[in-house]
Amino acid sequence: MTQSQSRYSIVERLTQTKLDIMKEKSDMNKKLRTIKENINNAEKDLECWEIDIKSEIKKTRRQKQKQIEDAKSQYDAYTEHIKEVEQSIDERIMTIDQALESIEEISKTSPTINK
Repeated sequence: MTQSQSRYSIVERLTQTKLDIMKEKSDMNKKLRTIKENINNAEKDLECWEIDIKSEIKKTRRQKQKQIEDAKSQYDAYTEHIKEVEQSIDERIMTIDQALESIEEISKTSPTINK
């Protein structure tokens, strides 16, 4: 009976060792699948990030182009305003010059009264 128990015990230990080795192999394969999934997820994240960045660049470019267009419009409007103001000033100066010429002509022809 001892031989039978001894064989049983050896078979049991060998079977347990085999199961342990198989579990270790399975764990390694599971870890390998997890690492591969992490790689796939990282690649997908990179692709999404690149798409997001391209979209953000386009959005920022449009905003900056709009700022430039707005600044140009403001510049053009202010340039037109300056032209109008300068024209008004030139007209006022011309009116003052005409008044001064008139006063000068009157001064030349009229006698000055000294008191």
